[in-house]
Amino acid sequence: MELTESLLGSIKAIEIKAYPPILCGFQSCSTVQDALNYCGALSIEDLLIILEPNWYFIAVISTGEIVDFASDKALTYNKLLKIKRALQATFKGRHIFFDALDSTSNRITRRFSNIGEIVENTPFLKKGIPFHRIKVSLFY
Repeated sequence: MELTESLLGSIKAIEIKAYPPILCGFQSCSTVQDALNYCGALSIEDLLIILEPNWYFIAVISTGEIVDFASDKALTYNKLLKIKRALQATFKGRHIFFDALDSTSNRITRRFSNIGEIVENTPFLKKGIPFHRIKVSLFY
């Protein structure tokens, strides 16, 4: 899925429902270029985006960084399977990285341990909020 102004608007609408305002990074993006800069992506083609009505997933292909994974409702198994398949197809045999809120890191780590080995799980503070920096080596 290619990032467009319209898609950015949908991402911002979900983000504002899913996170406290201090963690809403896409809200400061008014253009596609702003969003690319925020994500650290080289180009539009460097982004892996999955967007559905109440959730989105964004990763940078060149770095393996999962930039954001937000939902305003609990995700079903089928939706998580969609993300798993996209990760396997895009990052097969590579490491991926992401930051997870302390409150959700255990649940997310368990889900990712099904598709790879957790090789790093380091706690840190971001804007005073406890997070974990997680690195996964994908099996396949």
